[in-house]
Amino acid sequence: MSDLCKEKNIDLVLIRSCGSKNWSWGQYNTVVELADELNIKYLDLAVNENEIEFNWRTDTFDGNHHNVCGTKKWTDFLGRYLDENYYFADKKNDRAYEEYEVYKEKYEDILNTMRTKIE
Repeated sequence: MSDLCKEKNIDLVLIRSCGSKNWSWGQYNTVVELADELNIKYLDLAVNENEIEFNWRTDTFDGNHHNVCGTKKWTDFLGRYLDENYYFADKKNDRAYEEYEVYKEKYEDILNTMRTKIE
């Protein structure tokens, strides 16, 4: 994958979400070493849990897997990181993305329902 991305002039970023309590320092070190060896970015969101304001009690549905609120926090943080470090063309107004607003409304409804349950 790394070679293909380099061939296509695409930046590859390894990402670990702020999930899985089963992650060990050995696994972390292995991924960091691989990223260094391949000269690619590694973003460990578990390191940023405080900045993300991730709450294991309210942002997971079983104490390990993200619910919609935890996923929103994670993706908002990731989106900001990508936006600050890479360029992406805005495609929201392209005809191919007309469904965006429909799905956005459905998503907001689900998110609001989950927030109400948490409160």
